[in-house]
Amino acid sequence: MKEISEQKHGGNLKKIQRDLKLTNSNLIDFSANINPLGMPELFKHIIIENLAEIEKYPDYTYSDLKLALSNLYNFNEKSIIIGNGAEELIHQMMSILPQNIVIIEPTFSEYRKAAQNHNKNILTYILNENDHFIFSEDSFFNFINCQSFVHKEQGVDGYQGAVFLCNPNNPTGQFINKKKIESLAKFLQERNILLILDESFIEFMNNSEVHSMLGEIKYNNLMIIRSLTKFYAIPGLRLGFCKISDHKLKDDFERLQSTWNINTFAVLCGESINQLNDYRIESINYYQKGKIKLQRSLEKYNELQIYPSYVNFFLIKCSKINLYEALLSHGIIIRSCSNFIGLDNSYSRIAVRTTSEIEKLINCMEVIMKNYG
Repeated sequence: MKEISEQKHGGNLKKIQRDLKLTNSNLIDFSANINPLGMPELFKHIIIENLAEIEKYPDYTYSDLKLALSNLYNFNEKSIIIGNGAEELIHQMMSILPQNIVIIEPTFSEYRKAAQNHNKNILTYILNENDHFIFSEDSFFNFINCQSFVHKEQGVDGYQGAVFLCNPNNPTGQFINKKKIESLAKFLQERNILLILDESFIEFMNNSEVHSMLGEIKYNNLMIIRSLTKFYAIPGLRLGFCKISDHKLKDDFERLQSTWNINTFAVLCGESINQLNDYRIESINYYQKGKIKLQRSLEKYNELQIYPSYVNFFLIKCSKINLYEALLSHGIIIRSCSNFIGLDNSYSRIAVRTTSEIEKLINCMEVIMKNYG
């Protein structure tokens, strides 16, 4: 098999097809952590019915969109910044963040890329594999207290640094409960350190509103990133937002943004989000059934270590064979985790897909493991 270049992110099937010189390929994509139910029918209807709106400029204040999001997620609409997906927000916010950036790894690679692009001083805290990559408060607090910048004069707007935390975490699937997040926010607030909390996958959890920090207002050092791309299955449309507790930081962030950074269809779909309660319930029920089926099938193999996950994907370790290449030979794409800090090419991430696609993966795994044995 022709070697393909390293995966920077999941979901890039066209690149893989080019690398392997495949034509008319029916690759099945388990690499992208997208809702297997697909985008809401309401979104499709809105796009089709509003094609003529593409000839008009969007309302660059995005007032109706902000109001819709605030009604759904229970926060003040004046506290958010709208972005063309979470990735844009991550890169833009680096301009207003202090010089010292702490990244809890392994995690989403765009935090580090954005920090590097802005010449930030990056400090890395690596989660312990032996603890299933579960966050340890005591260990992390000790790590922060040992950093020299914590004891220096205050930096940008009084903040000495910023911590990036993905919760639930990509690619480990681990989740830190709200009580511990509040403890972390308080600990960092006392040291004039921002907490950048990425909740892009939290809607895949039951009762996500209970677990989210969006409604909290007592931590002025808290910035919360949300992506609608994953749960609403719109990676090609792109929509996200960032809730910022510090009013000055929010105003500074807003000044960075281009005037029309969100396209018309993303705005219109986002404005309709409060009509999708049935879709949200159906999505949770559907993917969780698939998740149970996928997990049980993979746990049969002693060669695989399946890490606990709270969301719509699993982190898997397989030291005996290259699982990515083995499944690729059967037309199935998973996410190699070789470019995640703290992981290597023995790790893969597998998303929950449709029932029929999961059946195909299960059958291919039986063939692969039988040939290996």
